[in-house]
Amino acid sequence: INNFGKLKDFEINFHHKLNVIYGENEYGKTTLMNFIKMMFYGCNSKSNDINKNMRKKYTPWDGSTMSGIINFNHNNTEYRLEREFYNSNTSDKISLWNITKGEIEDIPSKVELGQLFFNLSSNTFDKIIYMDFYSSNISNMDKTNELSQKLMNLSLSGDESISQQKVIKRLKESKEYIKSKSGKNGVYDKLKSKLS
Repeated sequence: INNFGKLKDFEINFHHKLNVIYGENEYGKTTLMNFIKMMFYGCNSKSNDINKNMRKKYTPWDGSTMSGIINFNHNNTEYRLEREFYNSNTSDKISLWNITKGEIEDIPSKVELGQLFFNLSSNTFDKIIYMDFYSSNISNMDKTNELSQKLMNLSLSGDESISQQKVIKRLKESKEYIKSKSGKNGVYDKLKSKLS
């Protein structure tokens, strides 16, 4: 990170699997996470509220340009993403280097790099990768969201494709088929009546 919020001339190396960022309050953990997100997704907020607009929130007080570099691997290819942040995603200066080939890559217009590399929208990135202290847990997630549904299925049944609610519904329907609530229309009820 060249300049981003309180972080200046800051470097960190991540492990290729799980990384836990920890430190004292105001250490810069959230700033670091927002830097990573903005490198791949930018920030489209035009709000004057500093808490809703990361460009305003993380602009260095000394007036220097927010900027940084991320080196990463994707599909066995090494990349170097460089970004200088200005007023909007369209005015940001972005360079994507393919280090493996030793050349600069064209970035399709109006495409978020996070969508391109992670196949995740900014919103989905927030829900599954960008987890901070205030992130909601699975039970509070929107049940109509595909990702939320798969996570709930996985947590309840061990299989993302098996919905516990659908299984319970099928069991109730099967029970109703065998023995109805009225005691007259189910297969069991009819056989019992015949035997009588």
